[in-house]
Amino acid sequence: MRYPLICALLFCFLSTGLHAQPNFPYTPFLDSDYEIGATYKLFGDKVTLRSAATTDSKGLGIYPIGTSVKLLERTVETYFLYGVNSHWYKVEIEGNTGYIVGAFLASEHLSADENQVFVNYELIQDVEFAPYIVVVRIPTADGFNEHKYKMPNGNYAGAKLSGNRGFSELDQIVSLEFYAESCGATGGEMHLLVKNNAVIKELSTFYASDAGVLSYEETAIFPNDTGGMQEMIIYTKITEELNEKNIYEISGQKSLLIWENNKLSPMGY
Repeated sequence: MRYPLICALLFCFLSTGLHAQPNFPYTPFLDSDYEIGATYKLFGDKVTLRSAATTDSKGLGIYPIGTSVKLLERTVETYFLYGVNSHWYKVEIEGNTGYIVGAFLASEHLSADENQVFVNYELIQDVEFAPYIVVVRIPTADGFNEHKYKMPNGNYAGAKLSGNRGFSELDQIVSLEFYAESCGATGGEMHLLVKNNAVIKELSTFYASDAGVLSYEETAIFPNDTGGMQEMIIYTKITEELNEKNIYEISGQKSLLIWENNKLSPMGY
């Protein structure tokens, strides 16, 4: 992890060009520009299908999270929800035609085995350059459990399910991926560890490099990974900083995360 200054500067220049992307998963949410003709899943729960694009129009039905919604057309009417002015859409749900607000649609729907996860966003108001909040909902028998995570930057690449990675105490791991678009930006993944349809712990594996002056990298080795240990997560964080004498100072942290008292707890390693 020891990089000469010139290499770090070159990396920052190249990474900005290589990773730059015109769109992000939250773009349709932010712009209220969902694809007409496409089918989405409801992110909202107990959402009322309306006869017109207003909240006081007749209700035609109430639908739970995860219900399939086909978009027919976008209206000019908007409704403020989750921090954005979202357009109303004419939709079809289970053969019924009516109107719902676009922000009630899941921006991402993840499914693996019997696990389902729905992802949407919130925009923080009146905070300059504030990242968005990723909102994760996991359906339960009587609704859903929700977990919110504030993005470290706006370079969010999407979510994925990766099973329990050999950790029998977990149902699923939801990983939120970010990329470092420029020097000093944070990239990597935030892993949301799920048990009984609820997030019980956040575990980051982030990295950053600031022009060779400061860099750090986090890694997490799960039981199914090469070098993994049964029912444990090996977590490592290494920081490298250039001091005033132009010498790199390296520090590190390594620990085991074990299941103890119905939660993941660190143990010195």
